[in-house]
Amino acid sequence: MHLLKKANYKKIIYNRLVLTALITAIQLVIFLALFYKFIEISIFITSILYMLSILFTIYLVGNNQPAAYKITWIFIIHILPSLGIILFLLWGEKVPAKKLNDKINISVGEIQNFLKDDNEINDQLYSENQRVYGTAKYLKEATHYPIFNGTDVKYFPLGENYFQDMLEALEQAEKFIFMEYFIITEGHMWGAILKSLLEKAEKGVKIYIMYDDMGCLTTLPWQYREYLENVHPNIKCVVFNRISPIVGLVANNRDHRKILVVDGKIGFTGGINLADEYINEKVRFGHWKDTGIKLDGPAVWGLTCLFIEMWNATSNIHLNPADYKVKTSYHENSGFVQPFGDNPLDDVTVGQNVYVDLINQAKESIYIMTPYLILDDITKNAIILAARRGVNVNILTPGIPDKKMVFRITRTNYIQLLEAGANIYEYTDGFLHAKSIVVDNEIAMIGTINLDYRSLYLNFECGVFMYNNPAINELEQDKIETLSKSKKIQLSDVKSGMIGSAIDGVLMVFAPFM
Repeated sequence: MHLLKKANYKKIIYNRLVLTALITAIQLVIFLALFYKFIEISIFITSILYMLSILFTIYLVGNNQPAAYKITWIFIIHILPSLGIILFLLWGEKVPAKKLNDKINISVGEIQNFLKDDNEINDQLYSENQRVYGTAKYLKEATHYPIFNGTDVKYFPLGENYFQDMLEALEQAEKFIFMEYFIITEGHMWGAILKSLLEKAEKGVKIYIMYDDMGCLTTLPWQYREYLENVHPNIKCVVFNRISPIVGLVANNRDHRKILVVDGKIGFTGGINLADEYINEKVRFGHWKDTGIKLDGPAVWGLTCLFIEMWNATSNIHLNPADYKVKTSYHENSGFVQPFGDNPLDDVTVGQNVYVDLINQAKESIYIMTPYLILDDITKNAIILAARRGVNVNILTPGIPDKKMVFRITRTNYIQLLEAGANIYEYTDGFLHAKSIVVDNEIAMIGTINLDYRSLYLNFECGVFMYNNPAINELEQDKIETLSKSKKIQLSDVKSGMIGSAIDGVLMVFAPFM
């Protein structure tokens, strides 16, 4: 099912891109002309701006941003002493996001009342593994999302399998459907889902859809939200953090989450967006390797609350969490499952902290899948220390990149890890978009969090922490099988000459922006 004819669809998107780029470019030209005219007026003003550059550098050194992020801005302010300050105020600070942050804080405050710890579950986890209990406790304190037991987890090694189960779950919907995705693209996948949504809407199912405007900038027209809501009155839609050509608006903080909840009983998450390349209906960068999970049981409440939390912060249609709390199936011997979210505006790097904590817990093995490997010192050192203390560290990345500059930075990050004894593999069949980690075949995290600055510091993300769940073994086995379809990287594959090293150095300076 398609809402728009292909020709019109492409034209509308193209016009939006051109208009946004044109208005932005005009603003920048006017801004730069006025700025340089202004500083030409007075040497005194220029001197003041240079002094401010020094003060801003001192401020950056002392704030709590990642070291690499601070270095990037210090470099910019150094080469553009006056202009760099203004660029930092426009794009480097999170202050302009205060309005969004206030809305999210209100929504988080409401949802906290529905996220209560179960002391019996906590005691059981503590008795089984105190170290894992500590991770779960940290997640509860940092995000307010508790750990659950009794939840069945189904692992999907490919988007194609995930898609089929999504359609089956949608077919079973009776009351409500929540969908939150970074990317939606009209095509086979979204067409089949939309057809199912319309059939359910006709039967009275309430459907709430949220997508990110930056993620859909090149895939959906500006008016697509209205198109969706006009299809049926039971379909409601919001667009997260609308892109505007006005310079200085916060465009960095994106909703990178992928969540589907059906009736509060079944939930999906992982790396898979709603576009044909994710299910290999469309070929982009070779075979697309992506993964996801389906939750069936009490932990679905975590995904439900994550959606409501973001919806209520974005939409003028308020959802009462109490209306969506349902009784779910309880599955014995299913270990522990903890969905959680990561909010970039609270200055707590939850996703990174969980990655580092799991790496530090490893005794025997670590398997990581990530499409991008742009590491700060904290994460890099954790991996290096794990490898040097004898842990079998295996990192899988794409063999065919979707972004060539990011791929080059990813390969630059290999060097120190390889020297420490980590094993790095590139998926030779195509692009690997999965985001997950398994430690000692008993602890895992899977979700939307890439190992790069954008995911760890700038985006709204979600993940699922798991311990002693049968799906963890399936996740590790998939990683091991993927190794057989990958090339093991040697130091000789990534070391470059003097010119190449210089290019890599420049790219590394700007890595936090990619």
